[in-house]
Amino acid sequence: MKSFLKVKSVGNGMAQLLDNFCEKNHLNSPNDHTYTLDERICFEHWLKKLKFIDQQYKKEGLGLEIAKSLEAKHMGICNYLARSCHNLLEYLDISLDYDKLWYDYMDKQIIHQTNEIIMSWNKPSYYNLGLYRRETEISEELEVALYFIKTKQMTDTDIPIYNHLELAIPAPKNTKLYEDFFQCPIIFNVDKTTLFIKKSILEIPLANSDQTLLELLKRQADMQLSTLPNNTSFIELVNKNIIKSIENRDPRIEVVANYLNMSPRTFQSSLKAEGLKFQNLLSNVRLQLAQQYLHNPELSIATISDLLGYKEQTSFNRIFKSWTGESPLRWRETYTKK
Repeated sequence: MKSFLKVKSVGNGMAQLLDNFCEKNHLNSPNDHTYTLDERICFEHWLKKLKFIDQQYKKEGLGLEIAKSLEAKHMGICNYLARSCHNLLEYLDISLDYDKLWYDYMDKQIIHQTNEIIMSWNKPSYYNLGLYRRETEISEELEVALYFIKTKQMTDTDIPIYNHLELAIPAPKNTKLYEDFFQCPIIFNVDKTTLFIKKSILEIPLANSDQTLLELLKRQADMQLSTLPNNTSFIELVNKNIIKSIENRDPRIEVVANYLNMSPRTFQSSLKAEGLKFQNLLSNVRLQLAQQYLHNPELSIATISDLLGYKEQTSFNRIFKSWTGESPLRWRETYTKK
């Protein structure tokens, strides 16, 4: 979980976007300095910035409102790459990599159909562990809203862009606020976020198309991409399957390797190549889950031990103390006092 939150990142333009939004709404900005062109914000810090604004704004639809402040510069080179294409459908084919330059989050899947393009991505494993839930929900709706605003700006159209949306966030009290913003029906509280984009919108010719410039920009973007970590998708996949093995009360390396369609030896070699050890990843997931469960006073220590896949509560007590310096019961009491 920690590796994902610290390795994934957003571009410096997103910090400028938050500054613009806060200035317009007379809020304190979460940014404590001006970000340089090459500077990136790790995802954990990004989520904390969103939380800082949310605590001041205190209204539904924060991600939608932030997206309204979008300017071309906020997406950096990706904006100019897209504008140099014949249309956004052409950009879509290269966007899976290049969009990471402004919002490096979950990997996207794209399906081409006759009349629509389907783009989707899963929830991160840290969210399923109860970490940064509210902040991630804001980030999720913000990313979808930024795609929406960017498409409208580039195609200069008032036609609805999405046939419908499925958002992996809880249903807000005012669902009409979201449906009016996106101009389409929305299903909330699903397993993954999915955009059903009208293909006809993406086929609208762009006014500043320039194939020569596009090739030059690709070279520059490729250089920027080469500086981003490339192992986070594998780590995220491993973490998700570790969680699955814990839920099935059998968190062994052989079980997780089987989920990944690998032999244990191949799995261990893949982890070693990334500088990782299975036991460290398992311990990290168990610690995050244990602390989440301990926040719930209705769960006994014995129940938590079982939920984490330990055969004996004494084993859980001993290992938890090695992680935190405190027994589970003492840690719970300390948290409750806070």
